[in-house]
Amino acid sequence: MLLVDAVAGELRIVDRLKHKVQLLQGFQSGALAASSVERSLAVLGRYGELLEPLSRSNIAVKGAYALRVADNRATFTKAAEAILGAPVDVISGEEEARLIDVGVSRHLDRGGQNGNEDGRCLVIDIGGGSTEFALSERSKSGRRLVSSLSLPLGCVSLSDVWLSRPELVEAAWRIARQEALSICDDKPKLFHGAEVNVGTSGILESILTVCEANGFSQGAITRLGLHAVESALTSGRWVADLGLPGLAPERTDIFPAGVAILSAVMEKLAIQHVHFSDATLPFGILYDMLSWASDPDPRSHAVDSLMSRFQVDRDQSTRVEARALGLLKSARPSIDRRHQRLLIHAARLHEIGLAIGPQGFHRRGAYLLQHTHLRGFEPHDQQALAWLIRNHRRGLPAGIDATGAKLGFSELSTVLFALRLAVILERARSDTTTVTTKLRLSSRSMELAIDPGWLGGHALMRSGLEEERVLINRLGYSFEF
Repeated sequence: MLLVDAVAGELRIVDRLKHKVQLLQGFQSGALAASSVERSLAVLGRYGELLEPLSRSNIAVKGAYALRVADNRATFTKAAEAILGAPVDVISGEEEARLIDVGVSRHLDRGGQNGNEDGRCLVIDIGGGSTEFALSERSKSGRRLVSSLSLPLGCVSLSDVWLSRPELVEAAWRIARQEALSICDDKPKLFHGAEVNVGTSGILESILTVCEANGFSQGAITRLGLHAVESALTSGRWVADLGLPGLAPERTDIFPAGVAILSAVMEKLAIQHVHFSDATLPFGILYDMLSWASDPDPRSHAVDSLMSRFQVDRDQSTRVEARALGLLKSARPSIDRRHQRLLIHAARLHEIGLAIGPQGFHRRGAYLLQHTHLRGFEPHDQQALAWLIRNHRRGLPAGIDATGAKLGFSELSTVLFALRLAVILERARSDTTTVTTKLRLSSRSMELAIDPGWLGGHALMRSGLEEERVLINRLGYSFEF
């Protein structure tokens, strides 16, 4: 957990907490172990005490690999959201890699290791359940993300399978390393040849600390230094309860697996040196929160690509997006950015089905979204996007609140109503529609504040709102304008 103030374009750390809970430990048959869930929620309870004074819009909670693969993740996220008072955003592996790169690259560009030199930088993050790769390129025009990748290869998962008995590490370590090599295969080949290689996450820091404490290497993890650590693990110098000089006691259980993964990665990519950066995923998340609209987000690129491929009317999408965002923010001033981002993407793609045909284009658009790979989108986010496009016009579906709970969007109904009203109000497809609108919500009632004089001169829009009122009332809501 990272608590910061944003001061003069930089992050000033107010508080920083870190607990090794290993949420993936004991993972079986697609389910998180009850003991791991209990342990993790207990830690979140401590974090929640520091979040109470914060506005909900200033809190970001991200879930990574363990929640991506867990069939019972909803049980965990529901309990976590109740503790933290904010939604848990389970991000894709590509998005995790991007956010890690955002944090590390910014630190490098502020004068870190070779950060001001032109060229390619590879960031490697070895986590509990996955390893992320992000390759960025720096030139005079700035830094851009070239490619990202997430592999299902982590310290906790590898330890659980091959290294769960510390007394057998010497014999099992080579098998674990071979498994890491197999998972890597040729997938990271696109990341070969970077001028700078940077490692982040706790396990990489531990490996560097052990290298320096034992004189194996200084300032960076070298191939020779890592080979010396490997030799210590396999030649009788590994003590299960103590580890190696320089290794923190809480890292001894996953340290051999971390060494196996890094060794496999360095071999596959022919890397000679890995520098360390403490700018982990939380830094990238915070930088993304502070300038999220301008950062190179793969989700925005994916949406933009679809708009181009299906020749979406960008002018109309812009009108609907602006109107819908205005309505959403007036109805829920503190709504989190995840809901805002979902509405933005839905507004931009709501007419994508017109490329196939005008009749039932909302259904056609939803079908396209359901069966298209959208880079950077977590499955529930893509399902929510398709659902919004399917329901942005015509009949309203029952069970909106239940759908929102299932997909992890507590304000899905608000997002949908904002989108539907914006489509009605911008039906003229003209930039001359300048009327001011505000949406007020309380319990299951809605009121659209709009100039009655303007409505009197726009019979089509008024008729559309009257039809919408009938549909909304059928769902048990009241709607007035």
